[in-house]
Amino acid sequence: MSKRLSTLLLVTILVVSATSPAPQAARAATNEAITLKVSTSGVDSSACIDRGNPDRPACRNIQYAIENAQNGDTILVAQGTYTYPGLSLNSLCSNYTLNNAANYPIICIIDKTLTIRGGYSDTNWNSPNTNPALTVIDGQNTHRGITSLSTSATVAKATLTLENFTVQNGYAQGIAGSSGSNFWKREGRGGGMLTDSTFTLRNVVFRNNRAYGANSSENDNPGAVGVGGALVASMPQQRNAMMEKVTFDNNSSRGGDGPQSGGYGFAGAFYTYNIILTGNAITVTNNTTQGGNGSGDGQMPNGAMADGLGGAISIHFHSQATLTNVYATGNRATGGNASNASGSLGGHGFGGAFYAESASSLYIYDSLITGNQSQGGNAYQAGLGGGGGVMATASDLHLQRVRIVGNTARGGTGTGTRGSTGGGGVYLTNFDGSVNPTFYIANTIIADNYIEMGSGPGNPGGGGGGLWIQGAMVDFSHVTLAGNRMAQDLGYGSGMIIVNFGTPYPSSITLRNCLISDHLDTDPSGGTQSTIHLWNGNTATFSGGNWANNSNNTNLENDPWTGGGPGVFNGLNTIAQKASAGYIAGFAPYYNYHLAASSPAKDQASSSSETQDFEKDSRPYATAADTGADEYQPFTFYGAPGNGSARLDWSAASARLAGGVSRYDLTVTCPTGAAAPSGFPCGTPVNIGLVTGLSLSGMSNFFGYQATLEAKNASGSTIMVSTITAVTPTDKMVYLPVTLR
Repeated sequence: MSKRLSTLLLVTILVVSATSPAPQAARAATNEAITLKVSTSGVDSSACIDRGNPDRPACRNIQYAIENAQNGDTILVAQGTYTYPGLSLNSLCSNYTLNNAANYPIICIIDKTLTIRGGYSDTNWNSPNTNPALTVIDGQNTHRGITSLSTSATVAKATLTLENFTVQNGYAQGIAGSSGSNFWKREGRGGGMLTDSTFTLRNVVFRNNRAYGANSSENDNPGAVGVGGALVASMPQQRNAMMEKVTFDNNSSRGGDGPQSGGYGFAGAFYTYNIILTGNAITVTNNTTQGGNGSGDGQMPNGAMADGLGGAISIHFHSQATLTNVYATGNRATGGNASNASGSLGGHGFGGAFYAESASSLYIYDSLITGNQSQGGNAYQAGLGGGGGVMATASDLHLQRVRIVGNTARGGTGTGTRGSTGGGGVYLTNFDGSVNPTFYIANTIIADNYIEMGSGPGNPGGGGGGLWIQGAMVDFSHVTLAGNRMAQDLGYGSGMIIVNFGTPYPSSITLRNCLISDHLDTDPSGGTQSTIHLWNGNTATFSGGNWANNSNNTNLENDPWTGGGPGVFNGLNTIAQKASAGYIAGFAPYYNYHLAASSPAKDQASSSSETQDFEKDSRPYATAADTGADEYQPFTFYGAPGNGSARLDWSAASARLAGGVSRYDLTVTCPTGAAAPSGFPCGTPVNIGLVTGLSLSGMSNFFGYQATLEAKNASGSTIMVSTITAVTPTDKMVYLPVTLR
């Protein structure tokens, strides 16, 4: 199994010239923060920046307001589309050497603390419409959207708060031919936004932005790096950043091409270098990164290849990112191609959605990572595809209450040797003896991920349909590992593989109260694909949990070839074998790994210390916690009383039952002396089909009725029951006053 060579991205911190900006328009002598306004119908004039006039009119260009703003000012922007205003209105950035002059930004902030808020209108400057689609910064596929820089490497002089905007069609292209101290100009960075300073983004969409490294014509220079199609945040010292309700859609980065090798592609959407980031409600969809192509052997002077790293987000160089409520789908990381000449090497594709390296920390909570892909590049010896969903190397990775389902890792096409593969869902490695990262995965579902080698001759290998673990210590708690898959010509660890090839440390994993199921042998030749494959010299320790419906649980039981024999398994006697996991509707298209009422995983984790499941439901619900990520609980529904009637609603439970329920049976319990609801005999279950709410009539007022539901599957078995809902019909209605706005 080939391993990734160490990759280093030299990101030059922007130290901008101390040249003074162009003179600003005259203003009133005051240091008080004010509010400036900008509208597509405004006029750039002394009137719109008059600090002494609270009724100042709107300016025409955002940049005009920025250049005449002071620290602490707020700029309100009316709905509309704002494009590049020309150098006459971009004097701040025209004084600094900022990459390609043709890509000068629409908005440029140097050494200022500003809030820029979109969504207003010429008739309403008080209450913005927070829909980001209404206020647009459009680079028109020529200009970067936003630049925010400090002239000091030690003091964060620039701070930007941006709200209610779409930043689209931004473009950053490295300059071909730059060398020596200007080598960094060849890099394409941050097509939508480039910053080295503190920032806050709220209700912002980055769409269709690109960052492309320059091509090279010099044999000893690879193509340049393309990094952060939408956003690059590269800090000279650790600084804080915050994102809330931010979307990255269809952004791309690409390394430049070269006569020997292409350049790295980093982060199709968002790249961090040395920042502390907190993000909530982050959506990353259909972003791509790709290493550049090489006409020669595909190797850089340092021996590395043109890797594609982080289809959506790349966390780099001592960055700390804590991301909550992330939805990541359709993202792709692809290695660069090399010529078909004998000996050429394709770049690797790592981290279809997320990539972390260089002693960084990536913490992801309450998120869904699905339908992403890593792909090795094509060459004589094709590149490896690893970590279809997430990759972390020499960096902390914590996953809690995350669903990693339906991702793919695939090797490249080779004319001499096809590309190998590993970690359809997650790829964890550590080749750096100076760090000892922590990998913690709890209340997480890793399911239906897939790996396959690329097309071409040879059998380079691979493994770990769900996870590849290499030189890492990983702690698993209440993980559901289900139905991950390998192509039929692979044999090692359809659930996970644990190895230590070329690493300074052996791998050691602990699995506590995990549910490991439905890893089925796909080898038609009668091979023995293992679910968990532990290579010699590594250790796996089990503490409670269940196997269910795997063709072959471990390579200790039935060993596909392993040099030196299997590794050391501890605690196998604590994990019980079950015939079925009892999911409601596992696997595509539902990926519903909630436990059914009859699941044998219920109440099996008596030693558990976890207090929540993957949806933050309380553990344990009954006498003991359940194994795996889900804690079985009855679903709730609601009853609203009427005059001799009641309205019942359980639509909120439909997601928990998706793909498994074929009908509901409703039972109404009537108090003594009360009439039965029309069509519902007291105490008798009634099939009500697949409705998620209904009205009962013919009931007696002032009597307390009780209702329960049973969700049934196609065979008539109960998959989930409801709590008991009490409702008391009444003709004494209370009408609350209604305030109209």
